[in-house]
Amino acid sequence: MILLARHTRHRVLTLLVAGLATAAVAAVPADNRPGAHDGPTAAPRPPVSAPGVQVGQLRHRDVLFHTVTIDLRRARLDLVGQAPGPSAVRSFAALDGWLAATDRRLVMATNAGLFHVDHRPVGLHIEGGLTYAPIERATAGRGNFWLEPNGVFALDGGRARIDDTVDWPPPPFAERSPRLAVQSGPLLVHRGRIHPAFAPDSEHRRVRSAVAVRDPHTVVIALSAGPTRFHDLATALRDGLGCNDALYLDGGISGLLAPSVALSETAASQSFAGFFVVSRPTPPRRPAGAGGSSAIPAPGDHSAGISGP
Repeated sequence: MILLARHTRHRVLTLLVAGLATAAVAAVPADNRPGAHDGPTAAPRPPVSAPGVQVGQLRHRDVLFHTVTIDLRRARLDLVGQAPGPSAVRSFAALDGWLAATDRRLVMATNAGLFHVDHRPVGLHIEGGLTYAPIERATAGRGNFWLEPNGVFALDGGRARIDDTVDWPPPPFAERSPRLAVQSGPLLVHRGRIHPAFAPDSEHRRVRSAVAVRDPHTVVIALSAGPTRFHDLATALRDGLGCNDALYLDGGISGLLAPSVALSETAASQSFAGFFVVSRPTPPRRPAGAGGSSAIPAPGDHSAGISGP
């Protein structure tokens, strides 16, 4: 979801023209934001399966949730979107360029976190150990990001964690940056406790997505197939999927692309600030005539052309 400066409509437009939008921002409905319907509409090549990645569904309180469970010991999770070059990905369709540049095949992708109108992340954004947006510690603002507490999802050395923003950086990252990190909000579940502002009977329902940590080696991505409450998303992740820490990512414009999970037209037409991506290497093709007929695929090279994690 794009966030804009907290001013009157006239003042917002004036600041945008002048290029002076401030960091205090408020949520803007996805279908009213600039460029909401003129983004790319194609999807990247169809995703493939991979060891350590399990795609599933959970029905919780009459809402269906698409889920992707990632075993970090067997699969690699990346964050792309802000680094220059092929990593400057702004749409699901543009993921093909990054995948081609890294010689990999897509397994799973979902948009990662809230952003400003110019596609700058609202909070902390670290890719490949480099910080492209600083931690946001402001406590006054409108929109989901400031429904405190918010938090930071971080991954380094094959271990994932979610921390309250007030506790960032935790001891492992006091002297160095993690490989990747995204700040977002609200913090849905922290150490097994549901966000205190969430009401089980709230009338506010939206399509919502989240990233959660079941244990240091297991990350869960979830996207509701229909409108859901924050409380229902939080309890689905905690009670249904066994995650004691979970962080909201975004709302109605969110998308998830994975084997057996189709990308919505809404998500395909949007631009974002970043993506969580699971991919696997593309194996080298056997030269024609090597070891016999080239029409026979290599072991494990079934239909999708994939033979390794």
